[in-house]
Amino acid sequence: MVLDASEPFRRRAKALMRKRFRSHRRGLPSRAAAQRSARIVERLLGLEAVSNASSIASFWPMLARKEVDLRAADVAWREAGKAVLYPRIHDEGPMTWHAIERDEDFEQHPMGFRQPTTAEAPAPGLIVVPGIAFDPRGHRIGYGGGFYDRTLAAHPEVPTVGVAYHFQLAGDLPDTPGDVPVDMIVTDEDVLKTPGR
Repeated sequence: MVLDASEPFRRRAKALMRKRFRSHRRGLPSRAAAQRSARIVERLLGLEAVSNASSIASFWPMLARKEVDLRAADVAWREAGKAVLYPRIHDEGPMTWHAIERDEDFEQHPMGFRQPTTAEAPAPGLIVVPGIAFDPRGHRIGYGGGFYDRTLAAHPEVPTVGVAYHFQLAGDLPDTPGDVPVDMIVTDEDVLKTPGR
């Protein structure tokens, strides 16, 4: 077996980029984050892939970290009769998806996000993926736990859409073994089709 000598350098570069992009996003004023999120939701709701999906996996935003806020999309999808699912993480293996009907169906995870307590649902028809940074190939930098990469790898048939503020786009991110790119990226300024998986 031939080892890739560049992998430690790419992991280090990824960690540095994660820190830089997180810091940039954290500095975004809350009002600007809300305005940008609203534009992302508008573009997301207009996607054909979203319209065609009967169930959509979303995520609950960590507002203190200025994550993209998709709660308005949740409302619109439910009004359109779609099932909206949320992820529950596991130490190993892919995340599972769960439907929620009320606020009490969530619990706070020690890592700072909310996850569902309801029964597991079937795989969704489309997965919306958060990220700290994305590149035109669809590669992303997340928080480093690999939860989304393992999940996307387990569901290669499910279309994926990454969401981020436009300043979170990078020309080329270092990819490492196990990384799974998204099929499309929606920002507050653009919709980008990627080579995908």
